[in-house]
Amino acid sequence: MPTKPRASNHQLGPTEALLPPAVLRTARTPRAPAPLRPAQRARASAGLQAALLRASQNAPVLDLVLAEIGRPTGGLGGVRESDAPRVLRQIGENLANHLEHGESLHLLGDQRFAIVRCVEPDRTEQRCQRLLVELQRPVSQFAGRRIVPEAVLGVARVETGTSTTLALRRAQAALDAARDEGPGAVVWHRPVVDEFLRLRRRLLLDLPSALASPALTLFLEPTLCLRSGAIVAARAQPRWVHPRLGQVGAAELAALARETGRLRDLELALLPLALEHLRASADLGLTLPLAVSLSAGTLATDFFAERLRDACAQAGARADRLQLELHDDSAGPDPDLLRQRLHELSAVGVRIVISDINRWRLPLSHMLGLPLAGLKCNARWAREQITEPRARAALGALVRVGHALGGHIVASGADTAADLVWLKEQQFDHAQGTACGSLMSAPEFLGYARTLRAKGPRIDPFSI
Repeated sequence: MPTKPRASNHQLGPTEALLPPAVLRTARTPRAPAPLRPAQRARASAGLQAALLRASQNAPVLDLVLAEIGRPTGGLGGVRESDAPRVLRQIGENLANHLEHGESLHLLGDQRFAIVRCVEPDRTEQRCQRLLVELQRPVSQFAGRRIVPEAVLGVARVETGTSTTLALRRAQAALDAARDEGPGAVVWHRPVVDEFLRLRRRLLLDLPSALASPALTLFLEPTLCLRSGAIVAARAQPRWVHPRLGQVGAAELAALARETGRLRDLELALLPLALEHLRASADLGLTLPLAVSLSAGTLATDFFAERLRDACAQAGARADRLQLELHDDSAGPDPDLLRQRLHELSAVGVRIVISDINRWRLPLSHMLGLPLAGLKCNARWAREQITEPRARAALGALVRVGHALGGHIVASGADTAADLVWLKEQQFDHAQGTACGSLMSAPEFLGYARTLRAKGPRIDPFSI
């Protein structure tokens, strides 16, 4: 079906519901778009529900598509933060240009679009793939720069008699499921969405009791040295064995904890399991470091370093074998307090890994004087930098700065042998991912690491 000409403002809904004032004013004030206020968000939601109601009166079956895009990033070769509002606005205009007959576009937030479709349901999957292409197509003004958003789509089927509230809830559940699957995912099958809602509700209700009981188990992801091929560390991954729903993975567990406001409780519950593993591995003669994911906000807890030191002593585990993989979050402490907490952990002996360095907001100058264990980024993100000269130079500078700070450069998501070769060429030190070994329970990992230690070299000759 051919696309129609650019949609008019009337087809896009009220201006105030389509674009927030921060986006409309970008020509005069080049700032990042502020989050929608509650009144604006309610107005946008009401406009979408009204559009759904009108469309349902003209068609027996509708598709409600929720699209979420990644905010254009600042820094290393990406779009400057001041350009982000214009990029987001142009993405919306690009979508409007490619609407088909019976479609209307609505903005629900700075990064989320809704499309109401009165078209053939059998074309849902094909149309969603085309929408993903339109979302990821570079805007002409920024052609050649790294602005491709990591988009996901959630689709709900709206049939005769379906309330707009239920349709929105199903579409939101589909979007959540797509987000869990990763960038480029589309979840549109209604039974899948209903099952996702039911299971997620059950998990949310049972999570508090799971954190207060020994329901969490520890799985370990091996970290591979790119020069020697030896396993040099492990990364802790929690698993929740639900009595009726089976195992819940680390990503879903973290999402549930974040949604219920219990992320700090989850992280603190994981630390004793990590210390127990360090003690058991030391008894077997293994001295591999163990990295535990931790949000920067957890460090704001009073006397965190002292309590961690006492927990290490009580568990009989060496603190210098524990690595805290820090994630920057909006609830984190201010830079000065974070720097103080990092120095306190350094004094205890715990080493720090800065995770998701491409999203780390605080300057690396705050890390000076700290014995960093490493800087970490995703292998896919690193590959994206190579496509643009300025980003490629910035990636090389990041590697040099990381080495100057005394840490290793670690890449996650290395899933193929080609990834390992390429990362080694880019002077990365360590890698994690499918190509480095599968996820194993703590006892399995201990046996696997002992076997490799007996067969392989114990010293990396390139490190001398």
